[in-house]
Amino acid sequence: SYGGYATVALLAKYPNLFKCGIAISGLYDLAGEIGSYFERYRNVYAFCKGLDPLYAKDRETLNLQSPLHTVSQITAPCLVIHGKEDDNCPYQHALELVKKMKQYSIPHAFVSVEHEEHGFARPNNLRAVGAICDFFLHRTLGGNRSEERRVGKECRSRWSPYH
Repeated sequence: SYGGYATVALLAKYPNLFKCGIAISGLYDLAGEIGSYFERYRNVYAFCKGLDPLYAKDRETLNLQSPLHTVSQITAPCLVIHGKEDDNCPYQHALELVKKMKQYSIPHAFVSVEHEEHGFARPNNLRAVGAICDFFLHRTLGGNRSEERRVGKECRSRWSPYH
């Protein structure tokens, strides 16, 4: 959740610093999560941050800190990976983020992981996600072409929805 959030937030805040990012199961719309995430952790969040998403002023602050609202500033390629059954960070956030990335022509890839929640528990999915990340990094950062082909082949054989 925070790792995915931080990846996209930092890509937007420092667009020339990173060559790419991999965001896994992130929370991308802080203010939009009043219904689930914040209701569950509202007291903890309010205590730690001094913010309450039910108040308009705090909602504005949360929007400014939400990657969904700053995505237009991203320039580096981003791989977004999210479990379809995530009940901690809604899958819908990932879909909205990817939609905005398309809208702003940000280079990205999206992997939707079937039958997974917030963390990936199934060994086949863990291996597939690892292979996809490896392939993305090789493709984005460069590297040994034969290694890229090997990783790409392994990625395609384990996980067809990569696009």
